[in-house]
Amino acid sequence: MLVSNSLMHRYFFVCYDHSTNTRSVISVSIKSVKHIRLLALGSQGDVQPYVALGLGLQQAGFDVSLGTTAEFRPFVEAWGLPCVTTPLKLFSVIKQDTMNEDKATTSLHKHRLKEQRRAQKIFLQLVRDIVPELARGADLLLYSFSTFLAAPHVAEKLGIPALLAAFQPVMIPTATFPSNRAPALPLGGWYNRLTYSWSERLTWLFVQHSLNAWRREKLHLPNLDMQGFLAPLHGKAQPILFGLSPTIVPRPSDWGEHIHLTGYWFLPPASAFQPSAELSAFLQAGTPPISIGFGSMRSLYSHAMLDLLKAAIKQAGVRAILIANRKHLPSTNLPEQIFLVDHIPHDWLFPRVAAAVHHGGAGTTGATLRAGIPTIVLPYLSGIDQAFWGKRVAELGVGPAPIPFSQLTADSLAQAIRQAISDEAMRKKAAWIGEQLRAENGVGNAAQVIIDFVNKGS
Repeated sequence: MLVSNSLMHRYFFVCYDHSTNTRSVISVSIKSVKHIRLLALGSQGDVQPYVALGLGLQQAGFDVSLGTTAEFRPFVEAWGLPCVTTPLKLFSVIKQDTMNEDKATTSLHKHRLKEQRRAQKIFLQLVRDIVPELARGADLLLYSFSTFLAAPHVAEKLGIPALLAAFQPVMIPTATFPSNRAPALPLGGWYNRLTYSWSERLTWLFVQHSLNAWRREKLHLPNLDMQGFLAPLHGKAQPILFGLSPTIVPRPSDWGEHIHLTGYWFLPPASAFQPSAELSAFLQAGTPPISIGFGSMRSLYSHAMLDLLKAAIKQAGVRAILIANRKHLPSTNLPEQIFLVDHIPHDWLFPRVAAAVHHGGAGTTGATLRAGIPTIVLPYLSGIDQAFWGKRVAELGVGPAPIPFSQLTADSLAQAIRQAISDEAMRKKAAWIGEQLRAENGVGNAAQVIIDFVNKGS
């Protein structure tokens, strides 16, 4: 559990040791924060907002670096942000360990569930191995939910504060919407709050033994009880930041004042990007195409999925730009209505397309909303935020109802595409949302919260 002493500007971790039935107190100080380390593990969607936030903190005068895995070093350093990396390529390790599933499973949905369970187990172990290395030399850690099971404990070991700075609002208890691990049922606030209690207890049952063993054996820290484990989510002694807009997720009335919806953390525009002559010609050859991309969800790019996309595009009568690394595609033999690009800045592409089809990651969803275009969400992974964003897009009236991956067909996708490009009310609402988001300064707002926190201890 985390509590504060406002006179001394110190923070106290209260730990419970089950083996000795005793509590111990470890205090940390924020009086001399000189170096901020942002911890970003996962996909580019996890790293990119932290690069934007890091640049904002640099401009505010902080010494900042970003800790991540090796594959993202070129991207981070290209923006002029110092980068601390582990040699490990996180997604390469996870993919290698789950690769045999591709050959053994013909059902896309069955493969998705098996891959997700194994990847989560591997990811948790890797995070615990990586975070202590990436946190060295920091005076303050910023971390997201991808490192929630390691970062606060490493900060405790180092005697430094750690702030949760995330992109998904679905782990902080509220009566407004349910936990991301529970179905959204029309039962009201009592049900929504109960889902967080369920989720927290299940998570604690899943991690308590391995977490406390890791704390004892690797960090040489005492055991935590459930209250201590949940302190970063329930405590009010230090701020929690969400890189989200209150236009998209209105602030729940039952959240404490220490929880901040700052606005999205977007990078500066990709003004230097130059499209190929072929891409420019494709864009100019007719009505605006749609875009399709699934980020790091590599197993979506199968023969079955490509065939489904081709059929849906043909049925909808549209052209499409498919964003996918051609090395991950089973075939690049695509019809002339589909233009393939390996990578392209979302802030350049999305204003030039009629609608976007994607998996519902927080970053991609935010980019489509900022561009002011309708968005079609196909939630792929369960238990995270993709279904939440799909539902939120539909509630805002800026996209069709989400289509869960297990229910996806060429017909259902074609129908959603036709709705997104032809529904005038939807297009107007998306354009209005885009205007609101482009007027926000999420990075600046987040930097100010952190400045206030640091100054409180000086």
